[in-house]
Amino acid sequence: GAAQTAPRPARNAAIALVLGFIAAGAWAWWRDEQRDQVDSRQAPAAALDAPLLGTVPKFSAVKATGPAPTVTNPDSAASEAYYFVVSSLNLALSGIGGSTVLVTSTGAGDGKTVTALNLAVAAAGNGRRPLLIDSDIRSNGLTKLSGLDGVKGLTDLAGDATRPRNLIRRWAVAPDTDLQFGPAGSSPSADPARFFRSTAFLEAMPELADGQVLTIIDAPPILDVAETTDIAHEADGILVVVSEGTSFKRLAEARDRIAMTGKPILGYIYNRATDASHKSGYSYGYGSTEPDG
Repeated sequence: GAAQTAPRPARNAAIALVLGFIAAGAWAWWRDEQRDQVDSRQAPAAALDAPLLGTVPKFSAVKATGPAPTVTNPDSAASEAYYFVVSSLNLALSGIGGSTVLVTSTGAGDGKTVTALNLAVAAAGNGRRPLLIDSDIRSNGLTKLSGLDGVKGLTDLAGDATRPRNLIRRWAVAPDTDLQFGPAGSSPSADPARFFRSTAFLEAMPELADGQVLTIIDAPPILDVAETTDIAHEADGILVVVSEGTSFKRLAEARDRIAMTGKPILGYIYNRATDASHKSGYSYGYGSTEPDG
């Protein structure tokens, strides 16, 4: 029995070698994954083939609270960044003769809904009266923030004779700031992708956007669901929210998906920046080649 349980140096060495290769492979994969992540505001430009419209610092880094620092902390660097982005966005839209922008991201959790809200508030603060639309009907993020959950909105167009403009509500985001708002709707759609290809939606969007100085559409993440490409057909251009740490691979996939819509990427926002050079809140606008730092 003792002979059977004696150590086998050759076998143990082989096992150790295999484990070593596995560990080395895992390390190389992790290292490549880390290298593939965005870590500076200028980095996404090449992957998206689009300009940086502005940099928004991580709210906690600049002592901003709540989802809308443009309301709760109007003098913060975060609020200043959104005002800068609105100016850049206006320039980008005027360059293509458009007024409707779709806000999206590569995936959930990048901050696109908060971005859409703050851009609308900043636009209102600049004297414009934007129309903000919640077309992310799977999550209803803006609609929940507005307190208008359950109120008639987009999804009710499918079986309601109400004119689209009658679905626009007033959202008092602050005592002195009202937004025109199109909520997600009173009941979830059983098939969101089908709804956004429906005649009811396709005919409603031009009517909603007609005469608006600026229309901001909060759409689902471009890589997560099919309907975002359909919604994009109703916009003049696309704004991509890029959260720090997003992979370059997903950015390239998003660029290719957006290209299928035939709509231009107006630019991107570098969101939740934590680098020391971003804490001032300064952002660089449309087409800028301002270096980091």
